[in-house]
Amino acid sequence: MLNHNLGSYQDHVKALGVDKFRGIPQPVGASGKRVQVSNPVDGLGMFKSSKNKEAAWKFIEFATSKEQNSKFNESAGQVPSSTEAANDAWIQKAEPTKLAAQALNDGSTTIVQLPYYLPDWNTLSKSESEPGFQKVLLGDMSAKDFLDGLADKLNEAQAEWTEQMG
Repeated sequence: MLNHNLGSYQDHVKALGVDKFRGIPQPVGASGKRVQVSNPVDGLGMFKSSKNKEAAWKFIEFATSKEQNSKFNESAGQVPSSTEAANDAWIQKAEPTKLAAQALNDGSTTIVQLPYYLPDWNTLSKSESEPGFQKVLLGDMSAKDFLDGLADKLNEAQAEWTEQMG
């Protein structure tokens, strides 16, 4: 089993063929809820200090229009952020996208936003976590010890960020 995002689905199709795997949402737990990390829809933004705000806004309006949002997400294999585009016919034919959209909209899913804003996030979630996760997979460390250690590091990074940002 591989836990990954829809954005890589097309790469898996190319590498493995469509009949070798399926893209499905996280399972619903005993509580009747599923938990998903990060909201898997695209979004655009503009910096407050942008010099060309009018042009940037015009591009955002274009890119988030039903037609363009649908076109981009069909090619990427992702859930459209436009609720109008989410009803387009191609979604019914793209099983993983259809299932993901249903999971997002059926009330069963709780989105957990990762702390991307933390300066240490990438280091903690990648290079510092991967060796510990390998130990868990090899049976050399318990999942609890691994997760407790990661939680401690994330709490420390959050405390440092809170202290610096006020």
